Amino acid sequence: MLRLRDLESLRAALEEYYKKEDSYPSTGGNIQTLCAYKDLDMGCKLTKVLDPLPAADPLGDALMNGYWYTSDGESFAVYAQQEAPAAPGVTPCERPEGIKNVDRVYCVRSTR
Repeated sequence: MLRLRDLESLRAALEEYYKKEDSYPSTGGNIQTLCAYKDLDMGCKLTKVLDPLPAADPLGDALMNGYWYTSDGESFAVYAQQEAPAAPGVTPCERPEGIKNVDRVYCVRSTR
């Protein structure tokens, strides 16, 4: 359940970022780690509104099973691998190409 709370925190931070910047941090529609690579990952820009980011990985490897982010600037999705089976009523997300091999992926998306 920790990851689901983190995803909701990230959704709120992205909406706050959008209010301030008039767009989401864009990855050009590509998927990348949320902020494992501080100089490369666009999700790191969220530290303007949420610092620190809830990107600590309970499974121990942020590159393999942490948080992932994709955006075209007008919409976004943030993905996370659940460390345990889903809670009742929680539906897994369809996995984009870059994380097809990851099990139990959940996400939040923009509401625009």
